[in-house]
Amino acid sequence: MVLLIAALGGYGLYVLQAAGGFVVEVYDRPLMAINYGRAASLDFAEMDKEVMRREAAGTDRERAAIDAKIDHLGKLFNEDLAVAAARSLHDDEQGALGQIHDLVARWNELRREPWAVYSRDLGPLAAKIVERFDVLAELATGHSFVQRRRVVSDVEFFQYTSAGALLLALLLAAGITLVLGRRIIRPLREAATIADRIAAGELQAPIPSGGQDETGMLLRSMTVMQQNIREMVEREQAQRRSAQNRLAEALENSREELVRVEGRQYEVRVAKTDMADTWRILIVRATVVIDPDAELERMRAQNVAKPFMERTCKGAPYSQIMDKLQDEVNYYVVFTCRAAA
Repeated sequence: MVLLIAALGGYGLYVLQAAGGFVVEVYDRPLMAINYGRAASLDFAEMDKEVMRREAAGTDRERAAIDAKIDHLGKLFNEDLAVAAARSLHDDEQGALGQIHDLVARWNELRREPWAVYSRDLGPLAAKIVERFDVLAELATGHSFVQRRRVVSDVEFFQYTSAGALLLALLLAAGITLVLGRRIIRPLREAATIADRIAAGELQAPIPSGGQDETGMLLRSMTVMQQNIREMVEREQAQRRSAQNRLAEALENSREELVRVEGRQYEVRVAKTDMADTWRILIVRATVVIDPDAELERMRAQNVAKPFMERTCKGAPYSQIMDKLQDEVNYYVVFTCRAAA
């Protein structure tokens, strides 16, 4: 996923850089070349107009002022023409700009000649310069249109490739999600279900095998935990059966009852001992108890034994001779019935 996001981000940066290049190619250089070419054309038109005004000037002072203005306009013309040449991208435009530069230089030389007449010498040359500016404008406009079409085509290409990249990213993300679901989420869901079954007492529920990743380690740990719980329960059951068998041998002649106290089922056996008015009771939990609390089990068993001792002594007083808790859940008590006062 990190690589996918990085790839999309890198492609987005590439598109932004390309968009910046489009702006430079369409607006910066071509349009600037056109604008500065037009500015140079206006500068020359002002210069040509001042030359015609100089021929009509009546004093040397007026002509000197006009010459200074023409020189200033000539400086602006050269600056604008240089910027147009620097911004131009095509050879034919550069050729037209070179021709204009040479013609204007020739025009400047002629206007300084004392014998030059505008209508005969400068006028035709000025018309040729204006014609070259028109050619330059046509070339720049045509190239700008072609460049715009190319940029539009490139933008459409980026639109299609961006949509394709987005679709590919969505498909890859869906594939990665599916793989993660099959390899991680589904085994974990199954493991959670099995953990609930184990908690409910189904210790034989199968646990799926995992791979070599963290999910597989978790499933293997659950398998070991299930085996340990099963062995512990089997050991508890074996101990309970052993205790029941040992006590059953001692209580062969006892009477047996099944009682339920506080929702728990007990097996109660009452038998007489060899001593007079002395009895013994064995109370066995009829269900498996995992990790029992010995003191709590003793208290519960004593509550179960009390009515049996009262009933055995037929309401007469009784006293416990001894009691003990076996296997932390099974209770054994010996008591004697005393004569009523």
